[in-house]
Amino acid sequence: MNNDISLIAAGFAIGAVAGCLYFGGLWLTVRDITAAKKPRRRLTLSFLLRMAMLLGIFYFLTGWGSLAMVAAMAGLLVTRQLWLIGKGRIRPIRG
Repeated sequence: MNNDISLIAAGFAIGAVAGCLYFGGLWLTVRDITAAKKPRRRLTLSFLLRMAMLLGIFYFLTGWGSLAMVAAMAGLLVTRQLWLIGKGRIRPIRG
């Protein structure tokens, strides 16, 4: 049981870091796209690099089991929501 909790926490943390890298790279790409001489190439290269990084991280986590994969996906999705809230795209839920 204690091992499961540490596996979930590590998976969540890795997913959150992957989310920061993925969405941070997306933000940098979109922010600078107007200054690019070849924006289509920049968008394509950015997508391929970000996706390769994300797939590499999740492939690494396959060795840890499905529990770590689910936790990493949750970390990625939480990071996405926090990124959107931080950039003012959505408003946080007030209960």
